[in-house]
Order: sequence, then C-alpha cells, then structure tokens
Amino acid sequence: MTTAPASLPSCSRTARASGDEPIGCEIAREHFVLLETPLPWPADIEDARHIPQRVRDLVERFEHGSQELYVLGLAPDASYSLPGYTRILSFRRPTGAFNAFERAEYLVPHATVPDVMEMLCLAPDTAAQFSQWLAPGPGLRDLLVCTHGAQDLCCARYGYPAYRRLRERYGAQPGVRIWRSSHFGGHRFAPTMLEFPTARGWAWLDDNTADRLVERSGQLPDLYRHYRGCAGLGFFAQVAERAIFSQVGWDWLDYRISAEITSGDPGEQDIYPVFADDPPPPIGVRIDYRAPSGRTGSWWAEVVPRDQVTTHGECSLDYLHPTWRFDAPSLEHIPGATH
Repeated sequence: MTTAPASLPSCSRTARASGDEPIGCEIAREHFVLLETPLPWPADIEDARHIPQRVRDLVERFEHGSQELYVLGLAPDASYSLPGYTRILSFRRPTGAFNAFERAEYLVPHATVPDVMEMLCLAPDTAAQFSQWLAPGPGLRDLLVCTHGAQDLCCARYGYPAYRRLRERYGAQPGVRIWRSSHFGGHRFAPTMLEFPTARGWAWLDDNTADRLVERSGQLPDLYRHYRGCAGLGFFAQVAERAIFSQVGWDWLDYRISAEITSGDPGEQDIYPVFADDPPPPIGVRIDYRAPSGRTGSWWAEVVPRDQVTTHGECSLDYLHPTWRFDAPSLEHIPGATH
C-alpha cells in the first residue's frame, strides 16, 4: 500500500468527524516481536532492506496479520540503540489471567538476529542458549507511535508529529521509552499508540490525551473514544473491558484479568466485526479479575451493536464505508473474596 494522492480525504479526520470508534481494533494477538529496523520502511516491514532473508522467510510462515505472531519494526534511537547491535523485544500473552504480556528483551549482534528471531517464534524453550544477549527490561514501559507512511498517509502526517512531541517531552523520563514504530493497524485512528507490556492501544493521540496516557492521570471517561482496546482480548471482550476500565479507573491496569464469552456465538466476528453487512447478535461477556490486594470478582456485560456511521477505511480509498459501533450498555459487578 502506498500513500494517498493529495486529492483523497484524510481517513483519520473523516473517521473522527463521523463518530467512528476505535474500540476493538487492537486485534487480539498471542505474540508480538519488535525488531529494530533502520528506515526507510516499505509498506510491509518484513520487506525492509535491513531485514535478513531468514527473518523474511520466518515471517512468511505465519499468515499475514496472524493472531499467532505480529512483527513490528522500531526505528533505531540514539538513546536506546547500540551500534553493531539490534534490539529485539518479545511480548507474549500469558496463559490464563494477565495484566501484562510477558517480556523478553535481547540486544544482539546483527548477525545473530535470525537465530534469536527463530528461537522466539519457533523454539522459545531453547532461550537459555541466548541468555548472554538478554537485556534489562522489567519495569519499563515501551510506547510505540505508528509513523509508517508507506502503509497510510495519515500514519506519517499525524503519527510523526505525535511521536516527536512525546519523544521530546518524555524520552528522558526514567522507565519510559518512546519508539517510532511500523504499522499496527487502524489507519483511520491516526495518530495511534500501542503500549507494552500492557498491550493496550490508543487512537487520535492529541497532546492532552498523550500526556494523560503517559502520566496515567485524569478522568477515564474523557478518554473513552480514544481507547482501541487490549490486544490480549477478543473484540467483544474489548468492548466490555472499555466500559469496566472507564468505571474502575487507572488502577484497573494492575488487575489480572481473564475474559469469557458466556452467551451468543460471535464466531469469526470476534476478530473485528465493525465492517460486517449484518451485525452479530448480543454477546454476553464475563471478565474475572484479581486486584493487587487479592480482592477478586467478576464483571458481566452484554455487548450489542449500537448503530452505524460511515467512514473511510484508509486514505487510499475514495468511498465511504458503513461501520458498526458497539456498546456494553449494562454492567453487573459481582464482588468475590479477598485473599
């Protein structure tokens, strides 16, 4: 995909003006691998000229956009990068309840990149043989801003200024790294941010929103329309979780959660049903949690299609597309025990 001609509309402006919503577009993934990759980037990051052929072959083993593996490029940064070495970050969804993806970070000589990538994606049980290249990681927040203009014009037009401001404002803050990233979906919600290890995505990253996300401050209902969801959950659970997150507040990020569909059959629509011709029936969702204090409980929700708006899916399209918006209008909280 290439950038759009100037005569075509901005999909981000059109989507925001239409009332389109980003929730659920953080497609559920089992494993993200973030690979330092020098610019420039073509539309598909695995085709970048600095990507070794063995890594390209590895990525091609997985279906494009696979829920099993998603490889993202990170632009090297003078403050984070080391000449002669490549930083590789792996974030894998844990089995069971979670509040963050499991991090493994490596700083390896360029020639070792294919070996580490194959280990991470195909043979993680052999990680011990690469322990000499492990890099400190626990406690870090990695904030990725998409600036991938070869994927969509809006990602560069809006993403790069958002990245630059965040990098200048927070790049020296302890425990936070700001990265320029390749595309992770949702052109029409640019500028977009994806945070690890929580695997939570955000949309339309204006200055006030960006500051509050980095600082985790302010009232969450104000950020409702900016939330893309958590990549550890399916679409309908993301819609339910948005409503819960908005009620509980920032402390929710520290809760270990798991989700289950309790009624209805979303089928393949649990990936991203907003462009479906016909909406799915109401879907029941239960999200169980354990707070850091040991307190447990469950939230029950019914996720329903609310209405449709029309939007541009991406800048290269010259037509509008109807898009479903979803809500979880009724929530029921069932407190559990304290352990």
